[in-house]
Amino acid sequence: MNTHLSLKIKLISFFSMVLVVFIHSYTFELIVDANQDMVTTTKGFNTFIQLYLSFGIARIAVPFFFMLSGFLFFLNFEGSSFDFLTKIKKRVKTVLLPYLIWSAWGILFYLILQSVPQLATFFTNKLVKDYSLSEFLNTLFINPIAPQLWFLRDLFILVLLTPILYYLVKKSGYVLILLLLIPWAFKISLVIISNEALLFFTIGAFLSIHKKTIIHKDYSNNAYLLIITWLIIILIKTILQYQNFEYQLITTLIHKLSILVGIAAIWSCYEKFPKWDEFKSNRLTFILSLSFFLFAFHEPFLTIYRKIFFFILGKNEIAIFATYFLTPIFTLLSGILLASFLKKYFTSFYYIISGGR
Repeated sequence: MNTHLSLKIKLISFFSMVLVVFIHSYTFELIVDANQDMVTTTKGFNTFIQLYLSFGIARIAVPFFFMLSGFLFFLNFEGSSFDFLTKIKKRVKTVLLPYLIWSAWGILFYLILQSVPQLATFFTNKLVKDYSLSEFLNTLFINPIAPQLWFLRDLFILVLLTPILYYLVKKSGYVLILLLLIPWAFKISLVIISNEALLFFTIGAFLSIHKKTIIHKDYSNNAYLLIITWLIIILIKTILQYQNFEYQLITTLIHKLSILVGIAAIWSCYEKFPKWDEFKSNRLTFILSLSFFLFAFHEPFLTIYRKIFFFILGKNEIAIFATYFLTPIFTLLSGILLASFLKKYFTSFYYIISGGR
């Protein structure tokens, strides 16, 4: 991988990580459930903007990460048993171990906070100390307190499936991708793994295995057209969603289209800023290196900051809107400060929890 492509991946990955934070930062209740952090509000500018950002623009992030993971797994891959064992062994350190550590940390962190009487009232779900053994194991291994960790869980499952995927991608090519588009587009559950994870990991694997030059091409001539098209598609989807459009399948398909166009748009847009390759600094390099740490760190801290801002600002329309933007900012700044501290004074530990990144 050349320097240009490496920096491009790092920058887009960091941007995608910020989008993931915004996916989880929304402050209104889209669907009535037991989450007491969400606020049911009268539809207005706040609802529309959050639908556009968190449920529109930000939704390209996770598919991009899965596609990138599939591409990197099979990069310079020869298909031997040794290659599989080497790659899987590496992912134990870079994916599975951090997953278990961050999942355990989420349980411990909540347990500590819930043990403080003044803070316990902020937690409306079941207390950690009341977990049964099965609930504890489920929270640790399957459904972590930090919801974003599902990505690492599904990613490691995909890693274990790579021998099968490699054979299928080699033999079927585009056919497999077209088949996997069906459950993703029509929201058909695959039970053991997300249909989105499987599709985009496979797309990344296909690009790497078949050495498709699509990943290296310069798409800058189409960048503005793709960006505008992407934003318009999201606008249409947001209007339909905002107005509770009767035919949800149409809204869903438009949403899926926006993700495909959006990934292409962001990838091509980078080429409009060629001086990124020339702009190198220790600070930029350090911040870009924090993508994984900030991804794993941001929840449950994002939720905690949201609770704090709701407590301080109240839950009127303006306060809800302000909280939507303040929580990601405070969460990311806190993460950068903590990462700086850990990397400086507890270097080995930092690299373990960040998967060696």
